[in-house]
Amino acid sequence: MGEDELRRELERLLQRVERIEQLLELTGPPEGEAPTPPRAELSLRADAERAETAAGPEAAKPTERPTRPQEGTVQPPPVIGQPVAPPTRRAAPPPPPAAAPVPAAARSGAARPPDLTRPERKAEPEGRGLEFFVGAKLAAWVAVPLILIAAALLIKLGIDSGWWGRMSETLRCLLIAGFGLALVAGGEIALRRISRVASVSLFAAGLGVLYLDAFATFSYFSLLSREGAFALMAVVALVGFGLTLRARFATIGVLSLIGGYLTPVLLYSSTGRHLELLCFMTVLFVIALALSAAAPRPFRLLRYVVLACHLPLALAWMIWSGQQFWVMAIVFMSLWWAMLLAETVYAALRRQSRLGNPVALLIMTAWYVTAGCWVLVASAPGGPDWLGLFTAGIGVLGAAAALQFGPGLDGLRQKPREAMDVLAVALWAQFGVLIAVAVALQFDGYGQSLSWLAVAVASIEIGRRLPSRGCDVFGLAIGALALLRVALLDPHMTALQNELAVVGGITINGWAILALPAIAAAHVAAHRLRESANAFWIGMPVVAAAIGTLLWMGMCYDRCDDLWVTGGWLLGAAALLGCQRFGKRQRYLALSLFLLAATAAKWLIIDAAGERMSAQWGELGVIPFANWHGALALAIVVIAWWASRVLRRHIAEAASTGAQIILACGSIFLLIALSFELDRALTSASATSTALAAYSPALLRGLAFAALWGVGALIMMQLSRGRDLPIVLGAGWVLLVLSALLWLGYGTLYWRIMEGTVDTTVVVNLQFAIGALLAILLYAAARLWRSQPADQPAALARPADDIAIAMALLALIGLWLGTLEIDRFFHDRMATHAGLSVYWALYGVFLVVAGFAKRAAAARYAGLALLAVTVLKVLFIDLATVEQLWRVISFLASGLLLVGTSLLYTKLSPRILASVGGAESTAENTESTEGT
Repeated sequence: MGEDELRRELERLLQRVERIEQLLELTGPPEGEAPTPPRAELSLRADAERAETAAGPEAAKPTERPTRPQEGTVQPPPVIGQPVAPPTRRAAPPPPPAAAPVPAAARSGAARPPDLTRPERKAEPEGRGLEFFVGAKLAAWVAVPLILIAAALLIKLGIDSGWWGRMSETLRCLLIAGFGLALVAGGEIALRRISRVASVSLFAAGLGVLYLDAFATFSYFSLLSREGAFALMAVVALVGFGLTLRARFATIGVLSLIGGYLTPVLLYSSTGRHLELLCFMTVLFVIALALSAAAPRPFRLLRYVVLACHLPLALAWMIWSGQQFWVMAIVFMSLWWAMLLAETVYAALRRQSRLGNPVALLIMTAWYVTAGCWVLVASAPGGPDWLGLFTAGIGVLGAAAALQFGPGLDGLRQKPREAMDVLAVALWAQFGVLIAVAVALQFDGYGQSLSWLAVAVASIEIGRRLPSRGCDVFGLAIGALALLRVALLDPHMTALQNELAVVGGITINGWAILALPAIAAAHVAAHRLRESANAFWIGMPVVAAAIGTLLWMGMCYDRCDDLWVTGGWLLGAAALLGCQRFGKRQRYLALSLFLLAATAAKWLIIDAAGERMSAQWGELGVIPFANWHGALALAIVVIAWWASRVLRRHIAEAASTGAQIILACGSIFLLIALSFELDRALTSASATSTALAAYSPALLRGLAFAALWGVGALIMMQLSRGRDLPIVLGAGWVLLVLSALLWLGYGTLYWRIMEGTVDTTVVVNLQFAIGALLAILLYAAARLWRSQPADQPAALARPADDIAIAMALLALIGLWLGTLEIDRFFHDRMATHAGLSVYWALYGVFLVVAGFAKRAAAARYAGLALLAVTVLKVLFIDLATVEQLWRVISFLASGLLLVGTSLLYTKLSPRILASVGGAESTAENTESTEGT
């Protein structure tokens, strides 16, 4: 049909449609019903409404329909025999919007018929997977051992009960074999008529019964010799592999492998034929790998099962008989390794087992090298040179396979993606490791460590230049192996334990000389590792540098004595701190801080405290403040100050807190170190000085420490004044408070209760002097808080609480100073009570007056509380225990002081308290006004 005919046919169809529409319009709908538009128009309108709804309310506007037909529209002629109606201006249906095209089925008004050629999928019920696994697979797996146990128990019961007495042993074996074959036949029927899953348990149970029967022919019935039973069990294993291939189920293959490898365990003897045994194991190995290669989906598991069964059994044979038949052992081991290499390469080329291939091959290679080297050493056919040649040959064969089937050296430059790429990288890594092992096998003792270190550094350098992540991995692995040997094995070698030289407290031997290049290699590797965006590789330089640092610490601890260890660690911390600008990736700053903290902890716990606990502490003959202990402590503080400066200079924002913590810890460490030296000086002085004889050594030490810490705390606070060091300032303030509490609690109250009053001069004594010193220090600290500039950070913007604490401690010290000296002055108990009452009342009045003078309510409250305590003491203690004269003095003084206090309050409180209250109310009104 030509184009003209198609056009005419289309015009004819359009004329018929127009005539039908005219007839429908002339006839009209029944009365009471709205006219029904044609189906095509209904479909177009519905599509238009859906498009307007999707476009939004702005697009839903009425569209003007043309009143004239468009040009080119064919008008149908009038139908003969019917009256001609005047032409009507029918609105044409609007075209569908471009965003929502009208499908052809909608334009024609016909619905699309369903596709009957595609069957509908039935939705599987929820939980079917778990239910199917439990009901089908798990039940089958559990059924196999149950059936085998039942069969074994039945055979044992029949033998013990004499059920087999009338049957010959041959008939018994045939009956058991018939039962096993019946189970196998049932599995075949289930496989054909039901499913593979249903046949697994029957096949597996039948194979188990046949294995038991074959073993019973030798062990129980003695029908066959050991060799005959061995051959029979081998036949059963082959039948099992046939059933595995028939049912295509890995469970049967696993059972066949286990039964096959149990056969030599159960029936093999030392008089057996070794070649037949190795051939039998080779057949099992070949069958399992062939099934794994031919059908990987069901049988890939057999590869790993055969490795788990084959390698231990073969290793046992190597240990027992490999020395005698070393050529046979090497040949079969090489054959097994080549077969697994071929199977993994074949699987990798088919893009299978991306991770399983290298894992299986690396396990096999490790076993091959280990067992082969053991056989060569045990048999010693040609000397130790065979070991390196044998190991290097295995590595070269693996590298040849990587070159032949993999991407070559390009696999080391890029991230592996395909299965063959991953296997090739594993083969290259295997090649590098085996070459390193081969090199190490040519040396004895520490020569292996040195060769491994050289190979590790060279590999990392090659990986940097290639570039190759695989070379980096290899270098790190070999380096880790070398460092482990240096740290764990080489120190116990006799050749390295001989002393070569002694310098002070340092003993130099062969291991110390070996450890130095190991430490250097670790830091060189950390420096030469390539930079990477991977988080794991970012941390590798830090790990390498940390290992080198730990090895340095271990070498110092092993080769140095006492303070020389501390000095060696401190030297390492200083070296790391000096290299921090060149070792950003290695985090040398963090490592130096770690080593510095370890050095400080060792000095405190072992060097200082450990020596202090010794019985010869006072007899050591060490000059206080001028000895190696003090020098090391000072060096630790200097390096800590240097580290804080480095932090503040190189790590701007985050370092402020860290630097302040280091400065605070260094200051406290220096005070502790000075405390030990002061203790040393006091121990020496108390043995010869008569002025200190009245004080107990423990009391003398507590008083001296309180004074030292108080002075040091004020120095810390003074050095922090006007600087951005709130942590150091806070640490000094806490230390000063602790010093005051030490004097109040341990230096005075504890010893007064436990030991009584120290028999020394009133006022002119250490207790009074140190208490007065601490009072002065607290007052100076309060003045320092008040004089802080206004631009201090937020941590220093709240001095009111700290000033209040300082004033409270200052008041307690003043109260306790007078109390101690009154107790020391009066030797009579009654006079002491009276004197205490008078002093407490006076001190209470003083606090009240000071509270009025400074407008400090806390001071007034404290004074009133002390007066109340004094009154209670006078009423209940002085009245009952003090003689009349002293009682009068106590009452009189207390009463007068209370009267004075009352008068003071009467005279001053209206004016002072009113002014304070008025100021407070004025401030409140101002705040409320500002808020309004």
